[in-house]
Formats: sequence, structure tokens, C-alpha cells
Amino acid sequence: MRTLLNALVGVALAGLSALAPAHAAPVDIKGNHVMVAFGGETGPHARITFSKDRAAREGLVFETFQAGGAGSTLTLHVDQDTAPIFSHTFTKEECTGEPKSQHCTVLIGRKAAMPGTLRNRFSHGRISRIKIESGGAVEMSQEVELKGFGRAVGGR
Repeated sequence: MRTLLNALVGVALAGLSALAPAHAAPVDIKGNHVMVAFGGETGPHARITFSKDRAAREGLVFETFQAGGAGSTLTLHVDQDTAPIFSHTFTKEECTGEPKSQHCTVLIGRKAAMPGTLRNRFSHGRISRIKIESGGAVEMSQEVELKGFGRAVGGR
């Protein structure tokens, strides 16, 4: 009886861990970069990388993995904003790989207004939502908490 109970508890816990988000802490610091991850390590996911180095050429890097492709649109919202803070349609030059394993990258230079605006909104926001659509079909839709972002980029 005890073995059966342990097996059932193990199955229940395995099921719960499958429902848990892959990134308990979506904000990560690696050297001079602060990354916000959307989705898990496998399957469709995206990442936004902010450079902490004020002299760096890139201000923001948006990357998608197994979601999106040429012609797909990425939209990003913070908190309850009705209009996206960022929207971009990927070009052929920004995406590589086969349709199910595409990797798209968008670099936004430090001199553009977007890196500072997005950094400010992420620093003061509570949640962010990303959506990637292709031909009207949603390929990925993910929401993450922004807890710790402001501190990670040297803000609040």
C-alpha cells in the first residue's frame, strides 16, 4: 500500500512540475547583459537581451527560437497596456533555419530611442507579454514577471 501511495505521489508531483513555468526567474544577468526569457529551454521561446554597457553598440537584441520566421510579427506589451510597446515584422535577413527550427534575431542600436524606453518600462512594470503571430495564427504567447529587472539593470 505504501509503495502504491509513493508511486501516486510521484506521478502527481511529476505532473505538477510539468505545469510549472520553465523559468522560475525569467530575469538573468550574464556579464554586462541582462536577459528576459519567455518560454522554456525547449520548444518555442524568445529572449530579450539588454546591454548594461553604455558604450556597447547594441542596445537591445530580440531573439526567437522555434517561433516566428520571415513575415511573422512579434509584439511586446508591459502590464495592462492596450497598445504594444514594441512591434516588429521579421524579414528574411533576420531569420535562419528551417520553419520548425527557425532562429530570428533583431538588433536595435543604442542610439535608437527604443532601448531606453523599453528598459524604463521593464524597470517599472510588473509583467510583460510577448506574442509571435504568423499569418494570423499565434505561434507563441507568453507572459513573464519582471521582478528583479530594475535592480539588474542598475535601476530601482
